[in-house]
Amino acid sequence: MRKNGRLFIILGVGLACLAVALAFLMFQNAGQSQAVEKAPVTVKVVTVTKDVPAHQKFVEADLGEETVDKDLLTGGEAFAKSEVLGTAPKVGMIKGQRVKKGDLETGGLSNDIAPGKRAVTIPADHLNLAAGLLRDSDYIDLVFSTKVTLSYVLPTRPIEIDTATAAEAEIKAILPVSPPGDPSAYAYPGEPGSRFKIQGQDKKGDPVSKVILQDIKVLRVVAAPAPQQDQQQQQQQAAAQTDMLILELTNEQAEVMKFILDNGATYSFAVRGKDDHEPVQSTGITFDVLITNYQLPTPKSVRLPGEKQP
Repeated sequence: MRKNGRLFIILGVGLACLAVALAFLMFQNAGQSQAVEKAPVTVKVVTVTKDVPAHQKFVEADLGEETVDKDLLTGGEAFAKSEVLGTAPKVGMIKGQRVKKGDLETGGLSNDIAPGKRAVTIPADHLNLAAGLLRDSDYIDLVFSTKVTLSYVLPTRPIEIDTATAAEAEIKAILPVSPPGDPSAYAYPGEPGSRFKIQGQDKKGDPVSKVILQDIKVLRVVAAPAPQQDQQQQQQQAAAQTDMLILELTNEQAEVMKFILDNGATYSFAVRGKDDHEPVQSTGITFDVLITNYQLPTPKSVRLPGEKQP
């Protein structure tokens, strides 16, 4: 009996230990399940990586992301950079601040203009737009072309006038006598030592071209609307619509551009490479520069054999 009693005691102790172990495991699993259920849900929100003044458009370098607990959101946060790019803050923002949609405004033209600059609109054709490849934020140089009419002041010899009295109503003009010149001293145009001008086909002035404005930012490229099929008859009668460029200019550059537009000159654009903002000095070009610096050949007069002219 004693042996059986001891056996029961050992079995009872073992069952008690097993029950305690099972209870411990059950409480541990319950705690783990509660911990899993209470794990915070995180989301990414858009922040600013540096101070951004009011009304300045956001660019990629201005924006970053921060992972936060979803329960800590206050509402209105932006969750993707694509929601923010192209907009501007209504008020200034500091580094690390979260971007909220309610604090943003749609960026207009004024948001893109640098301090001290102005937006100036000029017409442009398809050729000036680099065959349609010119884009916003490109930089260009402006080539100015016009025709200049030169007025020559011819030197005159002094004239001595001998006037008589009223009774002798006769006025005499005495010109100084000059020796006859050598006709061969005046070379024909094109001959060595000759002096002449080269003009364009219309002979309305001497053509000249010069790069006068450099490193100009293109704010907008505004393409003319395509004509509708049923409106072509009306558009042929109306003024032709052209493409437009909106340039960022200083006041002085805006005056130069206005002068060009108002005085019948022409202009074209030279597109700059990326990150190329170095000004370049140039002399401009005329026909005489082409002849002297670029060896443009000039036509010569043809002299037939025969007696020497007096």
